[in-house]
Amino acid sequence: MMNSLIFLLVSISFSLEIDNGKVKGSIIYNRTANTTGWNFLQINLESVENDEDVFATAGRYEGEESREEIYNAYLNYIYGIQGGRHFLPKSLQTYVHNQYNWLKEQSQSQNTPYWRMVKYLLIQLENMYEGYNYHYGKTEKALSFDQFYYLSNMGDLQDLWPSVGQVQTQGIGNCNSFYKPGIVAHSTFNVYQTMLRIYKSYNFKLKDKDVVNPHLSFTARPGDLESKDDFFVLWDTQMVVTETSFNNYNKENYAYFHYDSVPCWMRANIASRLAKTPSEWMDIFGQHRSGTHNNQWVVTDYNKIFMGEEAFFHYKVHDLTNTLLASQGYVASYNVPLDQEIFDSLKYPKTTSYNDDVRARQFRMYQGNLKTVKEVGKLVRYNKVTAEFDACDGALSPRCDLGNGYTFGGIDGKVISQDMIKNKKVHLISSPSYQNHDPFNWKAYPNIPHYGMTDEWRFPWYELDETTFTIKELYLDY
Repeated sequence: MMNSLIFLLVSISFSLEIDNGKVKGSIIYNRTANTTGWNFLQINLESVENDEDVFATAGRYEGEESREEIYNAYLNYIYGIQGGRHFLPKSLQTYVHNQYNWLKEQSQSQNTPYWRMVKYLLIQLENMYEGYNYHYGKTEKALSFDQFYYLSNMGDLQDLWPSVGQVQTQGIGNCNSFYKPGIVAHSTFNVYQTMLRIYKSYNFKLKDKDVVNPHLSFTARPGDLESKDDFFVLWDTQMVVTETSFNNYNKENYAYFHYDSVPCWMRANIASRLAKTPSEWMDIFGQHRSGTHNNQWVVTDYNKIFMGEEAFFHYKVHDLTNTLLASQGYVASYNVPLDQEIFDSLKYPKTTSYNDDVRARQFRMYQGNLKTVKEVGKLVRYNKVTAEFDACDGALSPRCDLGNGYTFGGIDGKVISQDMIKNKKVHLISSPSYQNHDPFNWKAYPNIPHYGMTDEWRFPWYELDETTFTIKELYLDY
């Protein structure tokens, strides 16, 4: 389809100017994961004729240029999360197929802003697969589309797998989000096999004027079209979107699943492209709910802060600006529902609550005097062993490899202030926390697959400048 745009060589740094009569713009891809902890992808494209060409071009280039990282991310996902299974159980694959076909049918028959975004995302995904397969389709690295789709759909699969009694993913989905007036921070928890990371910046200038956020950035893994790392920056409306995932202890909730729905990874993208305010983001996200990848979303424009909680049959939205934020001076999210009905529906243990969770107590203890980006970054990376908090259970940035050998924990940090978003800058780090411990090293775990990763994880914080798409080293873990 786009053979003139094919490049066969994989280099450390790739950049290209494009003007082919359909789209114009530029692409930069820096493979620096083993020296900085991150790969960096920037795609700036403008529609000349048809907006669909922008998403097709972006997908095709990304699939080609990041193909090796995509393959490694796939293997790390299979062995780190899916228990070595390369294929879904038949019932789950049928569900995914039915849902995908329904999405295509709806997006082709409905010309609304919402369904146009669904169509654009499907085009981007399918072209990314084509770009990947152009090089690897006839090699041992060939993937079926079903397998390729795991990478974007992994958050939704996180809830689908347990519904058939398989792959109980210990600890998966636990994260922290923290907001103090003027500063947003987030840290992702996951198995360390998911540490092959990429920062993506998509700036798509479209003819579709319903897209109010043409420029969005997020942290992810190769091949993933949404932030499973739970951190989006919407530069045009100066909003930040974060989330932390819920655990489900109630098997009856799995009865909610229905294929005529939009998966979470798409709904987060759609809301991020179309919403002007945190309230609008929550309204759009709540449409066509799937009940998969149930989360507590926190969205702010640094004036208002909204929390949206999704849990299968339930979806609740709270404006926290004049309630929780006003009463305690901050908002934190740590995988425990705020809404009592949602808490009860998931059958969370009675030994915890939103106010008394072990991480809630730590946020309350340590947040009082924090005023700077550096101080807030230190908080979401905090891991100090005390009589009350060990290095794994309850730590703000767990290191479960210490003590019990489980390679799981806090694997990053992202911080952005109101001034930084105005100047298009963000701070980020990729490493298990080493504030009070030795850095994590894969040499201690030679039998655990970790494709494409360096051994020692002692990367510093960086400041990324979106205007020049360059990074500046700041300091080691606080």
